[in-house]
Amino acid sequence: MRILVSAGEVSGDLYGSFLVKEIKKVRSDVSFFGMGGEKLAAAGMDVRHDIIDRSSVGLIETLPNIIPIYLTFRKMVSYLDKEKPDLVIAIDSQGFNVPFLTEAKKREIKTAYFIPPQEWLWGTDDNLKKVTEIADQIIEIFEDGHKAYKEAGGNTAYFGHPILDIVKTSISKEQFLKKHGLQNEFPVISLGLGSRKQEFNKLLPKILKTAELVAKEYTQTQFLIPIANSKFRKTIEKHLKKYPLKTKIIEDSSYNILNTSDLLITKSGTINIEACVLNVPNIMMYEVSPLTYFIAEKILKIKVPPFFSLPNLIAKENIIPEFVQKNVVPKKMAEECIKILKNPQDLKIRMQKVTAALGSPGATKKIAQAILKTSG
Repeated sequence: MRILVSAGEVSGDLYGSFLVKEIKKVRSDVSFFGMGGEKLAAAGMDVRHDIIDRSSVGLIETLPNIIPIYLTFRKMVSYLDKEKPDLVIAIDSQGFNVPFLTEAKKREIKTAYFIPPQEWLWGTDDNLKKVTEIADQIIEIFEDGHKAYKEAGGNTAYFGHPILDIVKTSISKEQFLKKHGLQNEFPVISLGLGSRKQEFNKLLPKILKTAELVAKEYTQTQFLIPIANSKFRKTIEKHLKKYPLKTKIIEDSSYNILNTSDLLITKSGTINIEACVLNVPNIMMYEVSPLTYFIAEKILKIKVPPFFSLPNLIAKENIIPEFVQKNVVPKKMAEECIKILKNPQDLKIRMQKVTAALGSPGATKKIAQAILKTSG
């Protein structure tokens, strides 16, 4: 059995790698190929295309990457004709995967959408319906999304959030501190700098400036930077030269870093949920170009949700501090960080509601079984 996987972002690469491993436990005769990153490759997939460093959020932000992504899209479509996979698994990456699954359905190839578009949150009823038409199986990681796709007529399943199977530490906080020469008596702050070029250009400087302002209040603060993909190291090191911070860049140890941290300063993303699972106080920021925001809100009429961070959307209340668009101001964010460092317990208690809403461990195994049933 051959499965074509399409994952175009860091989080999709991560979730996909665990899914591939779980499917292999059930079916040893399955082989995987397609688009992904380092983690899917390590899980045993034949990664033929990697567009992770070209992923973007927004309309204007996508323009520089259109041609290389389109060329990759055409290659992926060609595999549908030449290699005729038994199943296509799309993971997140709405802009790429919705048209890609459309092509697969035209060829009557079985399809599964793992982590489908959040049309129930941002989009329209028409787009919700579109996803139900192109995916034989929809695997949601949010209960609200599952309900919405089910009401739209989709063959959807929800087993809880797979992050509970993924977020695991390998050593204790004390062992990690010792290994990396860190002092237990001084604050440890991790910086989630993103995984997209637009985030490095727009958000990374503001995260580092926020850290610099916090360091003026807590002069002995130790800053850790987790990176999930080695491709990003040089870009980060280039930016770090502009800021007088005591930092360590550490690869492939994100959960140990978070577990050791007193605070996480980061852009919006999966890392916010990961921090909540490890009960690490965190703040979130995100900003797209003003033109993108204007087009989305005024022209495309995209719904503006009550919250922007995943923890707050999951808990349906303001759990972690959010800084979006005009509020992405280092001085404001640093003040919030200092407030949390002085009294972290209040936020830690509230974050437990987020973890409780994620379901129970074991979701990845159930997802693998459901997807295999789709293949027939």
